[in-house]
Amino acid sequence: MFWYKFKFRRLLGSVSTTTVKSEVKRTKDEICQLILQYRVKAKDAVQLIEENIYENRSSLKSLDLLNFCMRNCGAVFHNEVLNETFLDNLYRKAKAKSRSADCGMDR
Repeated sequence: MFWYKFKFRRLLGSVSTTTVKSEVKRTKDEICQLILQYRVKAKDAVQLIEENIYENRSSLKSLDLLNFCMRNCGAVFHNEVLNETFLDNLYRKAKAKSRSADCGMDR
């Protein structure tokens, strides 16, 4: 299990940095396969994606990956994402980021 979690982190980093569309698609498919085959628990996958969303460098790509996983990874993944805690955290972070962006524009 540990090895697959390490592989998941590596793939997640690859999605964040790769710009070639075919490579990104292949990597996203590989991430979904890890989740669907229960190599990585859906809860761990959502937590790692959530951490990546909160990092400034890859927020949009991580949200895109979250969307891709929601469409392709099944009910177990849906249940983790639709968890009230995850949605509240995502909402609070997005609100805080938009406020900090507004403050920067006033200068």
